[in-house]
Amino acid sequence: MKTKTDFMLATIALAFTLVVSMGLGGAQGGNAVALRAAASRGEVEVVRSLLEGGTSVDEVNEYGATALILACMRGHADVVRVLLEAGADPDLADGFYRLKPLEWATENAHEDVISLLFGSGAAGFDQLLSNAVDAGDTDKVAELLEMHVPSAEILSMVLQRAIEARNRSLGELLMSFGAVPPPPEILNLNTEILRR
Repeated sequence: MKTKTDFMLATIALAFTLVVSMGLGGAQGGNAVALRAAASRGEVEVVRSLLEGGTSVDEVNEYGATALILACMRGHADVVRVLLEAGADPDLADGFYRLKPLEWATENAHEDVISLLFGSGAAGFDQLLSNAVDAGDTDKVAELLEMHVPSAEILSMVLQRAIEARNRSLGELLMSFGAVPPPPEILNLNTEILRR
């Protein structure tokens, strides 16, 4: 089964081949193409060398994919670290799927990359957690919480949604990470279902 990642990588490979075969782009354009290709392949020393040579870290291809997005898709943590240290924008979404590096890393379960992105201040964790709670995906919620524990406010907000969905196991998990159930009068529900 083909994933969005497989499709995007195939599209990028085709575009790269066309750019190279037609000789498009000046020196900087060629360096940006080389940076994205090296990032996608996990070639940390090539990435470092290109960045030290002045290649723009957030240059995008025709699909809006940056080197950081490509490295996150493939799980190349060392490359992600170098790109972030060079100032790559961790919140820049691609232009095709409109997904940010954090979303690509999460979709492909690259935990070490996700941790690096959180450490760099990437936005979007709260939305990922919220989506997993709404889907009732206890395993995904546990995985996310093992990587990063959000504020008590966010935990309590998603707990309220788990209570409304009457998902006891999810509620217990969230409370084990510090979520506090809202007063019953706020929910107009009996929160005792989580304590049984």
